[in-house]
Amino acid sequence: MEIMEKQILIFVSKLFICLFFLISCNNFNYSKKNDGLVFFVTKGKDSIINGIVLRDTTSLLKNLGDVSDLISDDINMGECVTLVNESGNEFFKMRREYGGYKNQYDYFFVTKTNSSKKIKKIKDLNFKSNNGAYLGMSEIEFKEKYDLRKFIKEVKGNISTYIFKDVDDIYQSKFTFDQSKLIEFEFGYQD
Repeated sequence: MEIMEKQILIFVSKLFICLFFLISCNNFNYSKKNDGLVFFVTKGKDSIINGIVLRDTTSLLKNLGDVSDLISDDINMGECVTLVNESGNEFFKMRREYGGYKNQYDYFFVTKTNSSKKIKKIKDLNFKSNNGAYLGMSEIEFKEKYDLRKFIKEVKGNISTYIFKDVDDIYQSKFTFDQSKLIEFEFGYQD
């Protein structure tokens, strides 16, 4: 009995040390969900749209249910599921993670255009990332919300694209503006 109590005490101590290390290194933000689950998201990186977390089957199933029957092939994006907002003017595409679980998606696209015939309409009014990106956002607001991120900016006429790549994590994000209004954004993990 005494040995078991010591083992439990050691385990709890190690657990607190790990938790303290994660919180104190300040590389993570956390947001508590209504159901009590806590998701850790690397600071500055977008990884959630309307409660759906990249590579997280639980959040997808909770918010949408099984969407695997909606997968369609997109020549530019791969196998995707397409969602449309309630008003039908915003599209959210999720690219299937190759080698992942049935409802696991590793790249998100939000745009005003769509070519997919398989679409699921959801009740959300718009699609918004965990860092606050949404279609129609001004370039000034974007710069305020994303001031910690180091982007490469490409400009072609009225179109400005901000690109971030984390080569260590194979993560990338792109935000495209037309006349200083966000017209599409995407983020996730590259194959």
